[in-house]
Amino acid sequence: MINKNTSQKENFRKILDSLPGMAYQCLYNKDWTMQYVTQGCLNLTGYEPEDIIGDKTISYGDMIFTEDKDFVKKKVKEAVENNIYYNLEYRIITKNGESKWVWEQGRAIYDKDGNVKYLLGFITDITHQKKRNEKLRETKKRLELAIEGANLGIWDWDLRTGKIEINENWTSMLEYDLTKIDLKLETWYKLVHEEDKEKVDQELNKHLEGKTDYYETEHRLKTKNDDYKWVRDIGKVFERDKNNNPLRAVGIHLDIDDKKTVQKKLKENEEKFRTYFENAPVGVFVADEQGNIKEVNQHACKMTGYSKEELLNKELAELFSRSKREIRYILKKFKRKEQIELEEQFTSKSGNEFYARVNGIVIGENRFLGFVEDIDQSVKIKNRLRRQKAYFEQLFNESTEGIVLLNNKGIILKVNDHFLDIFGYTRQEARGEYIDKLITPEDKKDEGTYYTQEVMNGNDIKEESIRKTSSGEKIHVSIHAFPIKLDEGQIGIYGIYNDITERKNEEAKRRYLSFHDQMTGLYNRRFFENEMDRLNTSRQIPTSIIIADIDCLKKVNDTYGHRSGDQHIKDAADIISEIVRKEDILARIGGDEFAVLLPETTEKDAKKIMKRIIDKIKKHNKTADHKLSISLGCAVKTNPKTDLEEILSKADAMMYRQKKNKNC
Repeated sequence: MINKNTSQKENFRKILDSLPGMAYQCLYNKDWTMQYVTQGCLNLTGYEPEDIIGDKTISYGDMIFTEDKDFVKKKVKEAVENNIYYNLEYRIITKNGESKWVWEQGRAIYDKDGNVKYLLGFITDITHQKKRNEKLRETKKRLELAIEGANLGIWDWDLRTGKIEINENWTSMLEYDLTKIDLKLETWYKLVHEEDKEKVDQELNKHLEGKTDYYETEHRLKTKNDDYKWVRDIGKVFERDKNNNPLRAVGIHLDIDDKKTVQKKLKENEEKFRTYFENAPVGVFVADEQGNIKEVNQHACKMTGYSKEELLNKELAELFSRSKREIRYILKKFKRKEQIELEEQFTSKSGNEFYARVNGIVIGENRFLGFVEDIDQSVKIKNRLRRQKAYFEQLFNESTEGIVLLNNKGIILKVNDHFLDIFGYTRQEARGEYIDKLITPEDKKDEGTYYTQEVMNGNDIKEESIRKTSSGEKIHVSIHAFPIKLDEGQIGIYGIYNDITERKNEEAKRRYLSFHDQMTGLYNRRFFENEMDRLNTSRQIPTSIIIADIDCLKKVNDTYGHRSGDQHIKDAADIISEIVRKEDILARIGGDEFAVLLPETTEKDAKKIMKRIIDKIKKHNKTADHKLSISLGCAVKTNPKTDLEEILSKADAMMYRQKKNKNC
């Protein structure tokens, strides 16, 4: 008959063996000599239970990180002396050399004389939790840096305690003193405007329940002076427990009080516009891109003799003395220019024709707003001609843009002073020359001919391109060319030029700075991540990544000053730049961290490059005032389905394994 106690003991052992961690019984000595361990030992340490029982192959004490042994010894000793449980977090090295964080809880078992017989406890792997916590801290740090630079308020809410940590930007936004405010959920909620609380509750609860990716609202908060200020509140839960309950959330406050004020004014202006629209002393209409009338005011009805309902069922072509095709051409031109002024002949309901001036603007993707003024034909035409002539002469002579008048064959008839300033010619040198021969470089001849031909055909041209000066220097210019038309047809061409070289250079400089690190001249993290995304979808494998991190940079900064630290970074950048190939992508992705993308590079070749970097550093250190040390790690993508982010993490982990053994 099976002994009942034996059966229970076996069942208890099976339960322990099924746990994800390792239960143990061990002697209270420096080697942690195991007398009994559960099967979880294999997953935790890589060793079979029989390998560590009695220190047969290795003692558990030898697996503990050297840096952590004194801490473990001290904490266990304190627990044993006080007859209490010990709770520890420390690192071990597994059989395959992997580093793991573990959590251990246990206590001593004493004999009748009070001497320790053995220790009983349980050890489990918490590496994933540690990494997640570290990632959370890093994410928070980056968020704080970004928000500080953008002058935004930041909040960090611990849902377990209700405590909300805030930065100085948050308090100054509402005119509070950071040192005199203790913010909790209930005190923050009291600051929310009563009319906004329901909306805030709804959006916050939806996010806390996991129904939305982010919490985002616009609401009002009370300032120290009892006024209210509009803020845009954006946040996200960064930590949840195993039951998905939120534990911690981080977010920002953006001051949008000015924006809300503008929106209010816009609404008021819209109401004013509606009043003006209905009561304007000129005819007002809204039409779509096909010329269909969508809205009119009372004065438009009075001018044309139609009722509002009749006009809303008509097209502009039924009122203009032009065809539908011409009207649609005008509207297309109107859309390109975004505003228009013209004088047209209209026909009223009674059949009478009258001239009116139309001023219009584009008010949407497919909407045009026009103001129609009834004018006396002869007076208005004469006034318009005089104004146009005076305007043209003043514009042409005093314009800050270079203007050229061409005949229909592209020959220069007249230029203004600014045109001569831009291109460096005299008026005698320019007059009578073909425009493309005078200022168009050889490699742009076809383009220049095309533009000239387009304008000769009656089309407008608005472009940016390259042109040459009298000295042969190439400059960037904006070009606006359009035909000159009278009743008898097209009589010439106007060309307007602006020197935009400085702007183009600034744009090129901004493009360069957006993808380069200012200190080293290397690519920055943004460019590196873009390249990783690009290579992720390519077939260029194997693709290797090298991570390099300067050792002890903080010590250099603290000992010799930040200037020496900066020189360390520049030296490292120069050394790595000399070693990597032209096709490789080298970037500074952190303060003291560099990364290299090596397309179509095996792990063997990547390690050769790492060795050359190390050799170069050794050579550098022979003459350097302060020795340079760099930790390196690499990993390789051989499977097209593997994400390069995973390869980057592996290279980073390899680098940190090397770094941890260095005394900084």
